[in-house]
Amino acid sequence: MGYLPLGETVELFAKVGLLHWNQDTRILDRVGAIEPVDQPGIPEILLSDDPTPDGISFQSISASDSGTDLAAGAGVILRASEHVSMRAELEWFDISNTSLAWAGTMSLVFNF
Repeated sequence: MGYLPLGETVELFAKVGLLHWNQDTRILDRVGAIEPVDQPGIPEILLSDDPTPDGISFQSISASDSGTDLAAGAGVILRASEHVSMRAELEWFDISNTSLAWAGTMSLVFNF
């Protein structure tokens, strides 16, 4: 992490690092029959053997993924005093198979 002071109250910063992530996803969907669904590419399909009273069963699709990817960010720190500051930051994450991997945050920081 690098800092560039622009005076006593304003400071710019930039950072580069790694992000380790783990994702588990489960989707429940109502289906009208208990017959298996032919959907290649989906890791696991579980169909309920016990339909609801109206004859509708539920289909559960589960998937999980994880990885370690590049992360970078930049922002500004505004110091109100020696112990209190406000921090605004924009971060970018290079996560494969995603179309949007950005985060913007604002923080109130208390230093002891």
